[in-house]
Amino acid sequence: VSHELRTPITPIKGYADLLRRRGDGLPAQKRTKALDVIADRAAHLSRLVEDLLLASRISGDQEPVRSLVISETELTALVTRAIEDFSADADRLRYTSGPPVRVDCDPTRVIQVLTNLVANALKYSPGTSVVRLGVTVRGDRGCVEVRDQGRGIPADELEQVFEKFHRVEDPMVMSTSGTGLGLYVARHLARGMGGDLTVDSVLGQGSVFTLHLPL
Repeated sequence: VSHELRTPITPIKGYADLLRRRGDGLPAQKRTKALDVIADRAAHLSRLVEDLLLASRISGDQEPVRSLVISETELTALVTRAIEDFSADADRLRYTSGPPVRVDCDPTRVIQVLTNLVANALKYSPGTSVVRLGVTVRGDRGCVEVRDQGRGIPADELEQVFEKFHRVEDPMVMSTSGTGLGLYVARHLARGMGGDLTVDSVLGQGSVFTLHLPL
């Protein structure tokens, strides 16, 4: 976790120092790039801190239910909103919205959960593979599926991925970054809204994470 917190700080400090010393002399394009990097890394750092704070509250038996603001919300619109945060990977995302599905949820937290699921799907899949999203109704639940074509998860780790700090990769040879908190927080938020977060996976073929929310 300490490594993940330091990672975005390095470019923030570097580009801020560059702008302070040479900002007036830099071409407009380079200044814009520096500011974009600072804003992106600051947003990344903000998400890490929020995950740590939420994980701390959950661990202290302070369920996140108290902070949730539940309302009747159109689910397909939330999926569209979450996808907008991945404009750089738009060519890898496939989502065709269907009929409206109204669920009881906290819209902000649903977007947080979906953003985490999409980011993981992109991170753990080959660079040219497609991530598919779909909204379905199952019984009394509205469901969002996030389906990737990544490495998959071993059967004996399907539930462990929702544990705090758990990473599927060998910590000595990790090829991707992460704190191991995202799915832990996401499942607690889903359950706090009266729903759930589940996963099905086949090694070498990919995974399907499904967010369930009450209709």
